[in-house]
Amino acid sequence: MDSLCIRCKGKGLCGKPCKILAAARASVAGVKSVKERFSGSAPGVFVGHYGYPKLNLGILSPAFVDERAWMLDAPGFWYDKKYPVERVLQNRYQLINSRRPTKVKSTRNKLLDAAQEIAMARRPVDSEFVLKKKPRVAVHLDTRNAPIGTTADVRRVRITENVKIKGKVDYIVSDDLKAEEQINKLHNIIDVNQIQRILSVGLLGMKSQKKIVPTRWSITATDDMVFKGLIKDVKRQPFVNNYLLFENEYLGNHFVILLMPRQWSFEVIEAWRPNSFWSQGSLQIAQDYESFFGRKTYASSVTGGYYAARLGVAEYLAKIRRQASVLVLREISSKYWLPLGVWVVRETARGCFANKPLRFNTLDAAIEEIKQRIRMPWQRRSWLLRELKQKTVREFET
Repeated sequence: MDSLCIRCKGKGLCGKPCKILAAARASVAGVKSVKERFSGSAPGVFVGHYGYPKLNLGILSPAFVDERAWMLDAPGFWYDKKYPVERVLQNRYQLINSRRPTKVKSTRNKLLDAAQEIAMARRPVDSEFVLKKKPRVAVHLDTRNAPIGTTADVRRVRITENVKIKGKVDYIVSDDLKAEEQINKLHNIIDVNQIQRILSVGLLGMKSQKKIVPTRWSITATDDMVFKGLIKDVKRQPFVNNYLLFENEYLGNHFVILLMPRQWSFEVIEAWRPNSFWSQGSLQIAQDYESFFGRKTYASSVTGGYYAARLGVAEYLAKIRRQASVLVLREISSKYWLPLGVWVVRETARGCFANKPLRFNTLDAAIEEIKQRIRMPWQRRSWLLRELKQKTVREFET
C-alpha cells in the first residue's frame, strides 16, 4: 500500500480490490443487521478529537451480551495470542461506537455517567442502547487508536447490571490529586489500556480541572505520565553491566533495542520499508530522541509510537533496577498493511524484554551485530551514537 490508501480510505481510487474493505465487510456483517435498540456488553469507551471543546463521547459495545467481550478491547491479549491484522479487525469491527456530542467540561449526564462506570469496571458492562438510527459502517484509519468500524448517534444508554469496580481504583479516582499522581498509582493496579479509558472520560485530575479528553490524546498522555513516574527512580539506579541487545517482531514490526551502560538517554529511529503502509513507494525514516534531561517538545516525527516504546523500555529498567542509554530501531514491512494503533509499538517493545538478550563488551561489537539484523541506514542518522562516541573521545582526552 502507498499514500493513495491514506487519501482513498476504501473509495476504490486505485481500481484494485481493497484489503481494508474486504476485512471490514467480513467483520461487520453482523453489525449491518443491528436495529436502533440493542443490548451489549460494553468493554470500553471512545472520545473523538474533532469539534473541541465539544467532542463525541461514545461507549464501545458489541450488539450482544457476552462476558468475553473484554477481548474486543484488549491489546495485551491480542499481542499474547499473536493475533494477525485481520483478527484484530474482526474484534474491533464488532464494536459499535454509540456516541453523542459532549462538552469537555460537561455537567453530569446519563451518557457520561455510564461511560465513566464502564471505563472503571473490572469487566464488560451489560447495557441497553437506543440509537437515533441504525449504525453506520465506516472504515477510519488512525495511527494511534485501535480501529473502529461502526458509529451511531445514541439517544439513551442504560446500564442493566451492578457495575463491579476495584476498590483501590475507585479510591484513587475519587481522591483530589493531580492526574499524573493518580495515573502512577493506577499503574500498579490496572493495565495502561484501562488507565487511558479512565483519563479520557474525565475522571482524573483535580476536581476543578477534570474534563473529557480525546482518546488519541489520552493514549499518549498516559504513556508519557507513567514513564515520568518510572524514570525518576531509574535515573538513580546503577548502569546496566553490558551492552544488551533485544529483538522482537509482531505484525511486520521488527524491533531491535540496545541498552548501553551509560546515563539515561533515549532515541527511536523507525523506517517504513517500500510497499509498507506509509512508505509512499520508498524508504521513509522518522527519528526522535531525548537526553538525560528529557524532551521539552512533542516527538513530532515518530509521534505516539515514541512514547509507547519509551514506556516499554522504562518498565523493564524499573523492573531490573538499572539505568541505560537506549536505542530503539523499528523496521515496518508490508505485512503491517493497516495501522492498528500505538498499542502495537508498546506491546512489541515490551515483548523484546521477554526474550533473552545478546551481551557485548563494547559498543562496536553491538553495532556489528545490529548491522546483521537491521537493513535501514540508521548509523549516520543516530543522534545517540554521535553523542556516545563524542563522550568517549572527551573522556579519553581528560
